[in-house]
Amino acid sequence: MANITPGVQPKPGIRDGSLSVWQPIDKGSMSKDTLVNDYVQLEDLGKAQPSSHQIQLSGEDGEESSTEYPSAWKLGMIMVSLSLAVFCLALDTTIMATAIPKIANQFNSLNDVGWYGSAYLLTTSALTLSFGKLYSFYSIKWVYLQALAVFEIGSLICGATPNSLGLIIGRAIAGCGTAGIFSGSLLIIARSAPLERRPLLTGILGGLFGVASVIGPLLGGAFTDNLTWRWCFYINLPLGAVTGIFLLLSFDDPTATTRRATFRDQISQLDPSGIMNIPMVLALVIFSIISGGLVGALGYYTPFMLITPAIAAIGAGLLSTLQANSSAGIWIGYQVVYGAGVGCGLQQPMVAVQGALPPADLPLATVIVVFMQTIGGSIFMSVGQNVFQNQLLRNLATQAPGVDAAQVLRAGATMLRDTVPSEMLPGALRAYNSAITEAFYVAVAMAVLALPGALAVQWISVKGRRL
Repeated sequence: MANITPGVQPKPGIRDGSLSVWQPIDKGSMSKDTLVNDYVQLEDLGKAQPSSHQIQLSGEDGEESSTEYPSAWKLGMIMVSLSLAVFCLALDTTIMATAIPKIANQFNSLNDVGWYGSAYLLTTSALTLSFGKLYSFYSIKWVYLQALAVFEIGSLICGATPNSLGLIIGRAIAGCGTAGIFSGSLLIIARSAPLERRPLLTGILGGLFGVASVIGPLLGGAFTDNLTWRWCFYINLPLGAVTGIFLLLSFDDPTATTRRATFRDQISQLDPSGIMNIPMVLALVIFSIISGGLVGALGYYTPFMLITPAIAAIGAGLLSTLQANSSAGIWIGYQVVYGAGVGCGLQQPMVAVQGALPPADLPLATVIVVFMQTIGGSIFMSVGQNVFQNQLLRNLATQAPGVDAAQVLRAGATMLRDTVPSEMLPGALRAYNSAITEAFYVAVAMAVLALPGALAVQWISVKGRRL
């Protein structure tokens, strides 16, 4: 409250250190004394300083204007820590490519090579959306640090493992941590810098991810040839430690004290995100195991490479027909079809390489397959995102023309109902649903393009027969 001169009544429009328009001022009542008294009140208001060095504004920009961001040196430490974390993630995705031949030779585990990458990617994709809920329930800082700790534990297991099974388990654990690190990095940037600076900071992380993806195979080869392949995983430990220390010292989550929800409420809100993807993940894992067993029993992997694009294309096509009011049975069934299709062929390229090439060519061929599987997922995830975003903008312009498309993109799916006025919500939901389903056309196209390649694969039996 401002200190008001005794005997002077506050004029409408002056309230508790802020200015607002309540009602017009009657010009006929204005006098010299009135103007002097108003000036005294405004002068006192100017002397009143906000206790937290924040400026409170009303309106749609109020939240952005009232946020207190870290100082320049703290922001620098935050960006260093986030950059190291993202660098580790990208490095972990591609660094194994050149180390796999040495790993397979040491563990005599050529049949397990496909799982070294799949275990990591499966747990990452399965838990990414669930971390979104964890970040909304708890402190971003502490959820992020725990995800980082899980990633470090997985890396330690991978580096110290005495056998192939331990490496697969370590990769799966590291993937669990990875699921929360990249999205958490973007959230920390949002809490640490004003909106106009975020694109630059986000671009820095994206650039580092690309750089690390390129140098990963080179660094993996250097470790494998000059030290040991285990350093492909040990390198994450010091980088992760620096990340954790810098983040502890520099980042204070300003919203950590506002999240208060009962455990029951938290559990009830988990199902709209990560749990809804479980049918696809389970189907993928189950059919990957089944197809591996059938290849061993029948001897031929080529039939499963032909089945995969057909079933995956059907499943992705079915997913593209989903509506906002589709029942649980429909979207679960469609996911199972798609997951079964992908699972049937997930490991077959590795088996094909081993069956068709002489032993001298296996190391290079294995590296190429792993690298293409990894980089393909990274590239086409971005392609799908661009299809969704561009289609959403077009759909909103035609189906909900009064809606601010940029605001909808910033809010995301979980805040759509709170962002769009109720009278425009049906059109916005149709636009959002159409944009999501059309992104599945990318998966349909990739499955169709995979079919000619599968047709060209020789019918070679793992039991030594050739058709």
